[in-house]
Amino acid sequence: MNTPELADLTTCKHCGQSFTGPRIEVIGQPQARLQAYIQILSKHFYEKHPREAQMMDIHTAIYSGLLFLMNFKTTDKELNEKRDQLRWTIHQQTLKARFSDESLKEQCGVLAETLWDLVYDGTQHEDTKVEWKRILLEAFTAIRDALEEPGKYPEAQTEQKLVVV
Repeated sequence: MNTPELADLTTCKHCGQSFTGPRIEVIGQPQARLQAYIQILSKHFYEKHPREAQMMDIHTAIYSGLLFLMNFKTTDKELNEKRDQLRWTIHQQTLKARFSDESLKEQCGVLAETLWDLVYDGTQHEDTKVEWKRILLEAFTAIRDALEEPGKYPEAQTEQKLVVV
């Protein structure tokens, strides 16, 4: 007995509406099924979620501006700053993970304890252990801040964020 293939399910993150994509492939047009499915999702998104669609369009313009400015090498300070601000805005929207100060402190504490046990094999030197934790926390905080660039453009942080759950 053959079991029919179940349709894939896509759910809107904003309203929970479910969509099943067309299962029929168009011979000679390998992308036709996917294009039809994306068209259905797009229609729903623009009709049912105009605010989110508008924000997406704004962010599309930001990305487009960055791509445009990346075509030029310049010594103009303002132009370079604008290009970097656009890059930073996109970077903030696309970071996969963020690490809070508390999370870093906890992870550095665990790492320091583990290193401590390996190096000192249970002997007590509490002052050194505390200093290790401080040094590790400073190092990891610096790495995090270099990657996430928090507060680099505070005026841009007040701009509306892309609304995606």
